[in-house]
Amino acid sequence: HEQNNAFFQFFHFGGYAVDLFFILSGFILNWVYLSNSKINWPNYLQARAARILPLYFLTTLLYLPIPVWNMIKQGLASVGKDYPFVLIVNLLPISGIVDGWRYTINGPAWSVSVECFCYVCIFPILYLARKMVERTDLIILASVFLTVVCVTLYETAPIITIFGFPWDSAWLLQGVFEFSSGFLMCAIFRKFSVRTISNWMVDSVFIATFVVFIFSLLGFASSNLLLAAFPALVFFAATDKGILCKLLKLAPFQWLGGRSYSIYLWHMPLLISSYHLKPYVPQIVINGLFVVSVLGVAEISYRFFECPCREYIRKFSFSLVK
Repeated sequence: HEQNNAFFQFFHFGGYAVDLFFILSGFILNWVYLSNSKINWPNYLQARAARILPLYFLTTLLYLPIPVWNMIKQGLASVGKDYPFVLIVNLLPISGIVDGWRYTINGPAWSVSVECFCYVCIFPILYLARKMVERTDLIILASVFLTVVCVTLYETAPIITIFGFPWDSAWLLQGVFEFSSGFLMCAIFRKFSVRTISNWMVDSVFIATFVVFIFSLLGFASSNLLLAAFPALVFFAATDKGILCKLLKLAPFQWLGGRSYSIYLWHMPLLISSYHLKPYVPQIVINGLFVVSVLGVAEISYRFFECPCREYIRKFSFSLVK
């Protein structure tokens, strides 16, 4: 529908930010939880759920009233014979694991399913195996291996048939390998002295990643090269050095960082809504209204829903665990 719109091409190209977030998530969980001698697992799970599930369910449930009403009134023919299955996998939530965005009601939220899987299954495994990754040489080899696997999976992830259902394994495997890569990057980071990394090294990595992004956007390089650049980007950004790291501390970037999850989950319903303006409003106006609406709704959602829900669930869970 918007294939020839450069604005939306750029916006959708930002989907590679999901890969960056998987890597960043593994890095941060290692940094936060492996700094402690022991993890309180019930509190860990409650904190993870409080962080991502309330907004996931809100943005998913907003899609449901009309299709569910049509299904009740007119039967499955009005919504498709697979719709009950779609409802189940979205409410669990495992839609992204099952088939990526294809069975996910709010398309971008497929990654939330994979993130939940990494929280529940992959991080505990990596935590229990942490003694095995204390050797720097093994960590580096494993990180390089995972980076190569991540790049390869985008092109060659296998389709696995399970009871006649063709399961596209790329969505889950990509998230698992990228999350694990971030975890290992943090393990390497712990062993390096930040003093040995200079400002120009950090800035060079930022600039190189940006150049790869622009070249990929223009079609001069494979976008998969970003997957090779992201682990290094996360590693060097953690040093908190360089000009670009200072820029990221500025209020506008801090604001965007805090609301990035809200922006991510709200952008698709607002994008779909903007299509209805196309016959009546110039495209440049639609683009501007889209950006303003996404940022505005993200601010309201973050301030009045996401943060209150997070605080409530964490307080509630603390009383249960204690």
